[in-house]
Order: sequence, then C-alpha cells, then structure tokens
Amino acid sequence: WRIGFAGDETAASWSDFLAELPGEPAFVVTDGSAALRMAVRRRWPKATPYACEYHLGQALRKAAAADGIWPDDPLQAHRFERAFWSEADWTALVELALSPNTPNLLRWVAATDPLVPRQLVLRHRFKGYPRSTAAAERVAEGLDAAFPRRRRYSLRNAKRLTAIFGLIRAELAGQAEPARLARIVK
Repeated sequence: WRIGFAGDETAASWSDFLAELPGEPAFVVTDGSAALRMAVRRRWPKATPYACEYHLGQALRKAAAADGIWPDDPLQAHRFERAFWSEADWTALVELALSPNTPNLLRWVAATDPLVPRQLVLRHRFKGYPRSTAAAERVAEGLDAAFPRRRRYSLRNAKRLTAIFGLIRAELAGQAEPARLARIVK
C-alpha cells in the first residue's frame, strides 16, 4: 500500500519503498517489473531475485493467445499449467514454442529461457519455495468473493489467520516443525 502513495512504479519509487524495509532477505519474489528488479539489486545486492510464477504464467498465456493458442485447450492445458514445475515440463513448452506459426510464444520463451532453469534449481533446493505470490492472491480473491469490502477488513480473526498462513508457509519451506506449528495454531 505504501507504493500507492508514490504515484508511480519507477526504480526510484521502489528504492524509496525498499529502503524502509528492514533485514536482508535471501530471495525477493517480484512480478517481473524491470524497475522493481533494479531497486531490489540496489537495496539487497546479495538477494536472489525470483520471478513470480503467477505473473510468468499470465505472460505465457498472453503470448500463446497472441498466436491463436488457447492455453485452456485440454490438449495443451497440461503444458501451460506445469511449465515451471520441472525441466521436462519446461522442455515440453519450448517444443510447443518451436512449432510453426508461434512467433509471440517463441519470443517469450526465448526471453524467459535463461530464467526458468535457474528458478527450477532454487525450487528443488528449497522444497518448492520461493515460488509465487499466487497463493496469497487466491486467498485475497476468495475473501473478496466471500465478504463485502467493509466486512472483509473487520474480520476478528484476520490477524490470527495471517499468522497461521505464515506458519504454514514456514513449515512447507522446512523452517518450522509440524508439532510446534500445531501447538501454535491451537
């Protein structure tokens, strides 16, 4: 919400925003914005940038649609859903991009190809994390659908729910013991 006060999303605005955040993260998951990547590199030069798989997937679907490929086609959906899951899945997508009449998809894959294998290594090393902001976005979309705006922001258990989601993410990343997680949640 703070970046909203900046009025724009330039590298300078992102740098000002990131300067206020404490700590030295190991990974920074971004939406792929060049300005944000530049600001992250300035603020935390040792941090590993990681492109959000949700945003990568949206860009992938857009490139495919520009070539007349319907990503939800039952014959192709598997490739689009799993493109970032493994080397074999990425290779299957590359093969699709190499087929005739796919210039937009081919350009997108060529631009993204150096990134995906590096991210696959990180994902494997850290048991699936870092990965994406998609899970958080789906939770927010679910809250939007279930509650009117006024009610959503006044939920009594919102802080507790946020803590539980954080603990679950920590456990999935191997940073918390399941028994301790269960005690805290209770």
